[in-house]
Amino acid sequence: MINLKTGSLTQDELAAMLDALPGDLTFAGADDAIRYFNEPAKRLFPRDQAILGTSVQSCHPEKSVPLVNELLADLKTGRKDVVEAWANLGGRLIHIRYFAVRSQAGGYLGCLEFAQDVPHALAHEAERG
Repeated sequence: MINLKTGSLTQDELAAMLDALPGDLTFAGADDAIRYFNEPAKRLFPRDQAILGTSVQSCHPEKSVPLVNELLADLKTGRKDVVEAWANLGGRLIHIRYFAVRSQAGGYLGCLEFAQDVPHALAHEAERG
């Protein structure tokens, strides 16, 4: 059982909840090492177990690394708590949000990336009416 402030979950329940999210979730620790990614039904960006433990910078094209470093510096220093980006992936509009994850005391624990297919999300909301 994993005990949290507002309840408790089994490891299976927590993993299933994270996989049920409608997008890609990736967590890099304070040392910029990738520690976790979810396995949603419809993955946007390919992920492989081999990225676990590698630096987040190594998962981006070399030309993007300065931007990645700037984004991480903004989150680490508290200049920003959230950074948003947009990408065109094969004609699909992808919204990517990077969240600073902080301890109760405010210390930087890492970066949580959440990427979502915007048209898919909007179409789903329209269906629900």
